[in-house]
Amino acid sequence: MQSSATTTQGTTLPSIISPVQRPLRLTDALEYLVAVKKHTRPEIYKRFLDILGDFRSQACDIPATVQRVSRLFRRHPHLIQGFNIFVPFEYSIDVPKIVKESRL
Repeated sequence: MQSSATTTQGTTLPSIISPVQRPLRLTDALEYLVAVKKHTRPEIYKRFLDILGDFRSQACDIPATVQRVSRLFRRHPHLIQGFNIFVPFEYSIDVPKIVKESRL
């Protein structure tokens, strides 16, 4: 059974995963990519894919990737929250902090 959560924007994102819950699946990543594409402009989606490509090619590490994604999605807290399930807990993005900073 796949667990998911619906955001206030009506997007279904995989639910927050803890170590005692099921491992992430490829479908979780694909659902997240669909949500990003649906809720951002094409150039933002392309930049997100570029960030993932840089991480995959080891051009940037986890902290740099998290920082870039948090800046890119600063006006999309639901996407940041969804992204958090793919990064180790210690690198989770503080969504309220990002939202507060984006209003400054």
